[in-house]
Amino acid sequence: MSHNRQIKKSLFLSLAVIFLFVSSVATGKTLIYHGNVDSHIFHKPSCRYYNCKKCTKKFTSREDAIEAGYRPCKVCKP
Repeated sequence: MSHNRQIKKSLFLSLAVIFLFVSSVATGKTLIYHGNVDSHIFHKPSCRYYNCKKCTKKFTSREDAIEAGYRPCKVCKP
């Protein structure tokens, strides 16, 4: 493969990844929050409590979790 063709392919793939990321941000569905069904506390993916046994409720936005009666975790502060 020629050097120019390889650069074009890399550029195209990079732009495709950027487009997919921007599209997901625009829809507001980039994070899946987990809610603890007992405590009604929700966590973001980077939280140490995100995968607890009781964190089975899933939310696609912070607002959805709050509307469902869940409060933000005081550790990860989603």
